[in-house]
Amino acid sequence: MATGAPQATSRTRWLRLLVLAVCGVAAGLLLDVLTGWVSAVGPSSPDGQYSLRGNGALIVPLGGALVLVTAAWTALVTRWLGHPRPLAPGVAAGLLDLGVLLLAGVVLDLYVPVLAPIAAAVRLRPRGAAGTDGGWTAAAMVLFPVSLLAGSGLGVPLSQLAA
Repeated sequence: MATGAPQATSRTRWLRLLVLAVCGVAAGLLLDVLTGWVSAVGPSSPDGQYSLRGNGALIVPLGGALVLVTAAWTALVTRWLGHPRPLAPGVAAGLLDLGVLLLAGVVLDLYVPVLAPIAAAVRLRPRGAAGTDGGWTAAAMVLFPVSLLAGSGLGVPLSQLAA
């Protein structure tokens, strides 16, 4: 009996990593499709001072990827710390990062994916010890951006077909 429990735990961890990878690939594909759409019909000022058409649409994958990574990393860290609802701080961090992106641009937004999980860990740390699956959390924190980039890379040929 005792040997079956670690396998079940390991199986669920692998399943969580698989779900996270699928979500990352789907988000990358969505970012690529959204980038193609914004590039074609994006907003611009009447006087032509700014435009999101063409290269201006690069804000979508750059900023969007940072927002998604911020949300995912914060949720993963708060889950590892044993927070009862880890998605709530992740979504809040993602929305805060989106606000920073819209108000300040990508330059300031580069720091938020690192600072948000640290702030959540310090501020929202529940009483008691952290989880013992730190290696799985680290693997998930690497897997999500990689799968996000893979999804975006898969989306490039798809967006070329649509054009």
